[in-house]
Amino acid sequence: MNELSNIPKELQSFRAFIESDQKLTIVVFTAADSGATFLMQPGLKAIERTYADRLNLIYLDAPSAEDFIATYKICQIPTLLFFFKGKMLDCVPGISSKYVLMQKIDEILTSTG
Repeated sequence: MNELSNIPKELQSFRAFIESDQKLTIVVFTAADSGATFLMQPGLKAIERTYADRLNLIYLDAPSAEDFIATYKICQIPTLLFFFKGKMLDCVPGISSKYVLMQKIDEILTSTG
């Protein structure tokens, strides 16, 4: 699991990070007091294990990521943003099951080659 401290904190540096990465990057906006985030954790950990060689899963603490929240218009926690080579491909707000997310990941990985 990648925590906020493992990625650049400046928005510009973050963009450079996701643009240079050759894997699918999923950014998960979380909050420590979010029950919905807590409910999704087992599924997200399973996804991280299943796709370890094909994606990066990065967690951002929403209360301390105001620039990111404003830039990507995050209005629900959790929200997952899917990036590939710097381009945002999809946004999934709220709770989603592991199976729904895995289907979306498979579709994106298939379409991006």
